[in-house]
Amino acid sequence: MNSAISDKNIELIKSDIRDIGISYESLLDDILDHICCMVEDEMESGKDFNSSYSDVMDSIDKKQIPDIQHQTLLLLDKKFQKMKNFTYRFGLISTFILVVGAVFKILHWPGAGILLTLGFLFIMFVFLPLYLYGNYKEQSERKNSVYQIVGYITLLFLLAAAMFKIQHWQGTGLIIEIAMAVLVIGFLPLYVANAFQKASKRVNLPYIIMVVVGIVLISFFFHVRMGLERMETYRDAAVENITVTELVTEKTAGLVKLTDDSLFTGNKDLVYRIHEKAIELRVYAEDLQNELLSRVDLRSLQDRDMVNMDSKLVPHQVLYQSGAREELLRKSKEYAILLEETIDNDLVMGQIRDHIEFTGKVWNDELGEQESALVLSYYKLSDVIKGIALSEYVAIAYLLHH
Repeated sequence: MNSAISDKNIELIKSDIRDIGISYESLLDDILDHICCMVEDEMESGKDFNSSYSDVMDSIDKKQIPDIQHQTLLLLDKKFQKMKNFTYRFGLISTFILVVGAVFKILHWPGAGILLTLGFLFIMFVFLPLYLYGNYKEQSERKNSVYQIVGYITLLFLLAAAMFKIQHWQGTGLIIEIAMAVLVIGFLPLYVANAFQKASKRVNLPYIIMVVVGIVLISFFFHVRMGLERMETYRDAAVENITVTELVTEKTAGLVKLTDDSLFTGNKDLVYRIHEKAIELRVYAEDLQNELLSRVDLRSLQDRDMVNMDSKLVPHQVLYQSGAREELLRKSKEYAILLEETIDNDLVMGQIRDHIEFTGKVWNDELGEQESALVLSYYKLSDVIKGIALSEYVAIAYLLHH
């Protein structure tokens, strides 16, 4: 049977292709040739043209044909292809900068803040706008402009919140709240509505880039608590507290020796009670400090090994799981009660209260922060030890001279 298609039928097919939405002549000819070949294959099995053509057209997704033309025109658009290639390359470079900055931050190397800030800004204000614009332009029907805009705003706030949190800048909480509001109220409803509109099984490089960025952000939210400068501030403050404690302890030891002199024997028993209680409390706090350092294999806080100083697991284990925090607070309150009962001068007692503020509610709440980094917990304990030493000195000096 003759399977050749007549010129009249070819024109009919061509007219139908135009009606579907194909106007680019070169593509129209390619599609026409493809359909004619399929129709001829059907006609070779004994069918006539009408039934063969109908079966072929039923097997074709006519909605996809205009999109083929749209994608073809974009492929021929050199400016668009250059922009698309630049977007992908810039996204890879930005992600690389962000990952390197993350490594620097985790290892507490200098330059981490600059690298992270550049990586975030490049992704937020260059890669994302270009990618979303290109993605919008690739849509033949252009239905999702609002979806794209809301998605970009959501990502912008989420990335900004991550950047502010990692860099410990002010305003982090407000930005996170705005980002969550936009995500829940704006983006998620649109996402649900558009989730099943188009399915694509191809590997998409921008999505891979955003997955990598997401992993970096999640790792920071769970592992990064404070920057190098802030950690060094707490460490230096702790070292200063230790120095003050040593000087005051030496002076207190001199005062205690005075009780052997007949001129100062009047309050000897009270002096020794305060001295022994202060030593007990100070030794307990120092043991907790040493335990914190030993868990991360540090001999002292001056080893300048800042890699493990950001750990929150060790303080949680040493202070909270073991019950040491509660025991420290109990001993501290006993020490405070002893001083209150012993010192009858309001002015002197006011000075002592300033030094033992760690026995009060505010400091109690601060020590209750289970997310504290190791260096912060160490600093708080050094503050306790300094307060013990100063309060002991003031109390003993008063008792000896009054």
